[in-house]
Amino acid sequence: MRIVLRLAVLFSCLAPTFGRAEYRAYRIGVRDETTGVERSVVSTLDPIQYAGYFPLKRNESTRLASTWRCRKRSDWFTPICPPPAPRALPGAKSK
Repeated sequence: MRIVLRLAVLFSCLAPTFGRAEYRAYRIGVRDETTGVERSVVSTLDPIQYAGYFPLKRNESTRLASTWRCRKRSDWFTPICPPPAPRALPGAKSK
């Protein structure tokens, strides 16, 4: 029984080193409907969460422009990872 307890403690201490973190990043378009001007925002909040968290003007709306996965941690105020480079489709000819 003691060996099982020791192994459980050992594995619980090593478990955090095996963990991998990832999060989703979003490029959101915030459009002013009266002027037609749109600004781009990169956030970890989706468009609905963004509009609920950050105050928007009455005539502003949000839309999802793009999204990608970041494969690192997002704590300690680390910047949001950049979007991946676009890949060519299989079988597409390059010029």
